Amino acid sequence: MTRHSVVFLALALSLASAACSSTGSTPGERARINRNSNLITEAELADVTQQNVFDVVRRLRPTWLRIRGRGTVSIDRESTIPVYLDGILRGSTRLLGRLRPSEVREIRYVDPNDAAIRYGSTHRDGAIMVTLKQFGEG
Repeated sequence: MTRHSVVFLALALSLASAACSSTGSTPGERARINRNSNLITEAELADVTQQNVFDVVRRLRPTWLRIRGRGTVSIDRESTIPVYLDGILRGSTRLLGRLRPSEVREIRYVDPNDAAIRYGSTHRDGAIMVTLKQFGEG
């Protein structure tokens, strides 16, 4: 084996070892690193300091609250983006301001195309799906 091959092999093993090693990150850091752009998980909700779900969404996934069309893009507590609680349409983003993060298991965003297919053309800005924790759960 040539000296060049030995150096290359040592470098390859070093890189492979570094890739497999633990990052030593905390659960909250892992949640931010591995986050899904269309989902806020219970782990992410456990790390927030916001008092209501609207403020959590505004901080973690502000694009969910953008109203498209009508000449501008805006983030508005009074928006018409439909909000579903446990699969049932319950209102718009105003409802998110009344929910505490500790009550929620996950929050999922359905993009405008998928929302229009699932729920009809009135969902032109998408939809927000909130799954609540069950009674007595964590």
